[in-house]
Amino acid sequence: MVAPCPRCGCENPPTARSCTRCRTPLALGEEPLPGRLDVLLDLDRRRERAPQLEKPPPRASPSGEAAPPFEPDRSDWELGAPVAASVDPEVEPGPATEAWEEPDAGDDPGPLRPASPIRRAAAWAIDGGLLVGAAVGLPAVLLATNGAIGRAGSLAGAFAEGLSIVVPSVGFVAVAGFVYATVAHSLAGATLGKQLVGIRVVGSDGRSPGPACSAIRSGWLLLSVALAGAGLLPALLTPSRRALHDLLAGTRVVEPP
Repeated sequence: MVAPCPRCGCENPPTARSCTRCRTPLALGEEPLPGRLDVLLDLDRRRERAPQLEKPPPRASPSGEAAPPFEPDRSDWELGAPVAASVDPEVEPGPATEAWEEPDAGDDPGPLRPASPIRRAAAWAIDGGLLVGAAVGLPAVLLATNGAIGRAGSLAGAFAEGLSIVVPSVGFVAVAGFVYATVAHSLAGATLGKQLVGIRVVGSDGRSPGPACSAIRSGWLLLSVALAGAGLLPALLTPSRRALHDLLAGTRVVEPP
């Protein structure tokens, strides 16, 4: 039986240890057997046993008999649950161990209370007085300084000249009042009259309304006043103390609790 070389394929005698052509080893030498280990290895790879608790000395029962030996509860150890660590009273509690404290009642501002009718009426009187004074005073000054009525030849001509001055003046005052109310409510939550009597306007979130909400409220306010003041009556007669423009704009007028 011949031994072929695994490298070049040359046939070699069965007793040959290397190829006669390429000298590739054909058989491996015998390896010596491993010697005996000097150190014994622990082949027990089972999980570590739970630590043993120190047993307290047996206590004598009232009858004089020795109490049964103490046996610790190993249910938590068998389930793999960690043993709860004792709490050191000298260690400051961290975020996880800090005790929960009851909230201070003084931190809650409480619900917002609707403004009383007296304060609403006082604020209207102050703001309305300013606007009425501007609506009357501006046309009067323009009529006195213009002199167009005196130059009119007839009563109808004088009336027409007066309307041409009064109507634009009142329109200008209305626009100025709209801008004033919008800016005052969006920035401070109150006009001058509301600030003097201690009330303010809030939105659905309890904060001062934004510019868009303030503009919508001022627009509906002109409608409430244009209806001969009928839109203001719900603020004096209803429990919610919300005028027509407050209901349409989703705002409220409140006072400090």
